[in-house]
Amino acid sequence: MAMMATRLYCIQRSLINHSIKHYPKVVHEWFQMKVKGNCSTYQMLKHQRWYNKQQFRFLSQTSQYKFCIHCFPATPSGFKRLFHVGTCAFVKTFQERENEYAHEIMENLGYNGVRKHPEGPLMYNSNEQMLSRKHTRGDISFDENVISILNMFKKISSSSDDTEKDIESEKYCNLLKSLAHSLPEMDNSQIIEVLNYLCLWPPTAATNTQQFKLLWNSLDRECVHRLESWTLDEQLLVADYWFHLRLSRITVYNSAVIGALGCQLSSLSSQQLVQLLFLMNLQRKVNKPLMRKIENYVINLVDKLNIEEIGIICLGYFKTQVPIKNPDLLHQIIKHTINNLSTVNTLTLAAIVKQLRKSCSVPNRQLFKTFLSECKKYIYCWEPTAGIHVGLLGTPIHVYDAGLIDTVVRHTFNNLENVRLKELSKLLFSCALFNHTLHMKNSFFDAIVAELCNTRREEEISLYPNCLISSLLFLAYQDVYPENLLRRALDPSFQTLLQGKIMLFMSRELVTWEIRKVYEKKEIVGNDSENQG
Repeated sequence: MAMMATRLYCIQRSLINHSIKHYPKVVHEWFQMKVKGNCSTYQMLKHQRWYNKQQFRFLSQTSQYKFCIHCFPATPSGFKRLFHVGTCAFVKTFQERENEYAHEIMENLGYNGVRKHPEGPLMYNSNEQMLSRKHTRGDISFDENVISILNMFKKISSSSDDTEKDIESEKYCNLLKSLAHSLPEMDNSQIIEVLNYLCLWPPTAATNTQQFKLLWNSLDRECVHRLESWTLDEQLLVADYWFHLRLSRITVYNSAVIGALGCQLSSLSSQQLVQLLFLMNLQRKVNKPLMRKIENYVINLVDKLNIEEIGIICLGYFKTQVPIKNPDLLHQIIKHTINNLSTVNTLTLAAIVKQLRKSCSVPNRQLFKTFLSECKKYIYCWEPTAGIHVGLLGTPIHVYDAGLIDTVVRHTFNNLENVRLKELSKLLFSCALFNHTLHMKNSFFDAIVAELCNTRREEEISLYPNCLISSLLFLAYQDVYPENLLRRALDPSFQTLLQGKIMLFMSRELVTWEIRKVYEKKEIVGNDSENQG
């Protein structure tokens, strides 16, 4: 029993030291350990107030034991997040281009709250008032004025001769700690300067590396505390710096500024409203009633926006998984898109069409049918990805246009190696749903199978195994049964990749079960067929 308690304590201390070492007051709501070979379950209950309305759940497992931790936050009086998870939990290897392109649109249109990637000094001068503090913390002891600390950080950040500049280097340790402790003594413009110069450092391996985490956590808290003292454009500019740092989704500031701007929608200009929706796109999980409220403001401003800005609005709604309910707004979006089909960028069109698919309904069926008919003549003007999403638009309301699907298939076939596996599975779904007969059926499906077998697709399949499963199902609907891929799909080692993913992405059927029935019908024996009976 003493050994069990020792293991429990070691696991708990290890987790705290690794994830939240700078915040020793953090304790966990639930802590549960189960040791192999022992049916007993050990629980530990503690309480901690959290300052963020989100539930966190951590799972870990070793050969000796398992444990599970749940943290249930309380509502805030001040905004503080006591630790952050690394971006590795969120970032995709096949990084989406939509965010970069949307940001570039706002840059080119001269949005006040948007800055191109920082490359040097800001254009305004910060308050040069000399402030000094005495700090003593562990082995750190210094008596420095805030301006000299800030100037040293600016000098090192902007130096071009240090080709191996690493923010985690030990030689920067005291400076970064001093800077983090000095943030409360800086004025608002100096806080923005720190954000600006932090963007000049090379990216770290993760967001939780010790020195980087200390600085950006401190900056995050300080930005939230100063939120109300900034103008609307300054609030958006600070949020934009967090985008450049690739930390938007895990900062408290981003969610705080969304809430603050959501309370003053009537005061926002059209550009500020578009940038707010861009921030919501980065955040992903937002207040859905607020998204509904924004529709009423967008409808009044949509005539002032160009097609690229409409694309950013659609991107915000799509990434937050909120359909647009206002029929007048849908009509306006479709009208503007039709008027710009010959010139619209592929990424903008894809963002608009994906949101239209999420928002379409039977009463608007004729409107969408007209839109698809207009799109057909421009398919070859866009990248295949946009054409695939246009073809997919008719699936929720069963609008079948054979000529459109044929055009999309031919365009995709000519550019197959440049199309992601996700898009290929969507195109196969459109063909399967409408039982579409392709004039180039054999050559197209053979090319799809060859792509799925290509070693170049291995990393993509590992990231999105559900796409392989769905592709095989939709190929089976077309009487195409690639034996080597079916064997791989039924291999137990591959099926472990599907845990927790298949249900999130596939809502129409239990894909793996459907493929197994097809598999057995074709008398192909998988590695686990004996166990499955």
